Amino acid sequence: MTAPEAGAHAGASAAPEPAVAGWDATLAIAFVAIGGATVLLRNGQRGPLAVQRPFSPEGRDVSHVTLLHPPGGLVGGDRLSIGVEVGEGAHALLTTPAAAKHYRSAGQPARQQQQFAVASGGTLEWLPHETILFDGAVSELRTRVDLAAGASFIGIDLICFGLPARAERFTRGRCRQRLEVWRGDCPLFVERGDFDGGAQVHGARWGLHDAAIMGTLVAAPGLPADHEALAAVRDLGVALPGGDLGAVTRLDWGAAGTTDGTDDRSVLCCRYLGASAERGVRYLREAWRILRPPLLGRPPVAPRIWAT
Repeated sequence: MTAPEAGAHAGASAAPEPAVAGWDATLAIAFVAIGGATVLLRNGQRGPLAVQRPFSPEGRDVSHVTLLHPPGGLVGGDRLSIGVEVGEGAHALLTTPAAAKHYRSAGQPARQQQQFAVASGGTLEWLPHETILFDGAVSELRTRVDLAAGASFIGIDLICFGLPARAERFTRGRCRQRLEVWRGDCPLFVERGDFDGGAQVHGARWGLHDAAIMGTLVAAPGLPADHEALAAVRDLGVALPGGDLGAVTRLDWGAAGTTDGTDDRSVLCCRYLGASAERGVRYLREAWRILRPPLLGRPPVAPRIWAT
């Protein structure tokens, strides 16, 4: 098509928007155990990502850290990359001060990626607030956890499709979600979700069944299938209001495990589907409070920012 012909068709279709460079932010932190204390040894950052100074509300052997993203939200073209290493015998608990908001995009994706590595005897708890996908958001959400033998992990992943409190649904845009937990070269939990705005997956019974909130808690290693803590979490699901669903499942490779019923290749998956982000957060956090003592041998001490 010649230039005059292209001009003649200008009214038929708008020219594509120029690519806009978004925020490119990275955070690389590492925790080590020194003298019975967990220490934030490395803190490398670029762009608008930072950590608040560590706190030790339950003793020096566990480090509580809040990750900060000053802009408060992502738009098309933004890229956030968080890398966390936990050394042998170290224990880190990470959270965020507020929900991560993904706003409407003109077409470019907003990418949010977490890469976690936990050494033998180390423990990582990843307990962020929810991720809110505004109508028209184009988002890629990726989390990968690599655990060495003897390492432990508890993590929460909760997504809000639209703003259900305002009756705003996720009718446009798309979300590509990846959540993986590996032990060496063994995949313990691999979930890959494609959620296009208005697609069948949002309403179908095999999908979200009209639930605007999807939440997952993953813990490795798991507990014996008959453990009383699992029954307590199931009772939480039964107590949810009508229309909300909550459940917990133990997944494993069919191995006999150890004499106490645990298995390094097992994982617990706790799910929430419902209409309220507040109820979803409360359900998954209460499940964490129940599961933490038998999984990690510690009472539940919530990050202080949860109380603000």
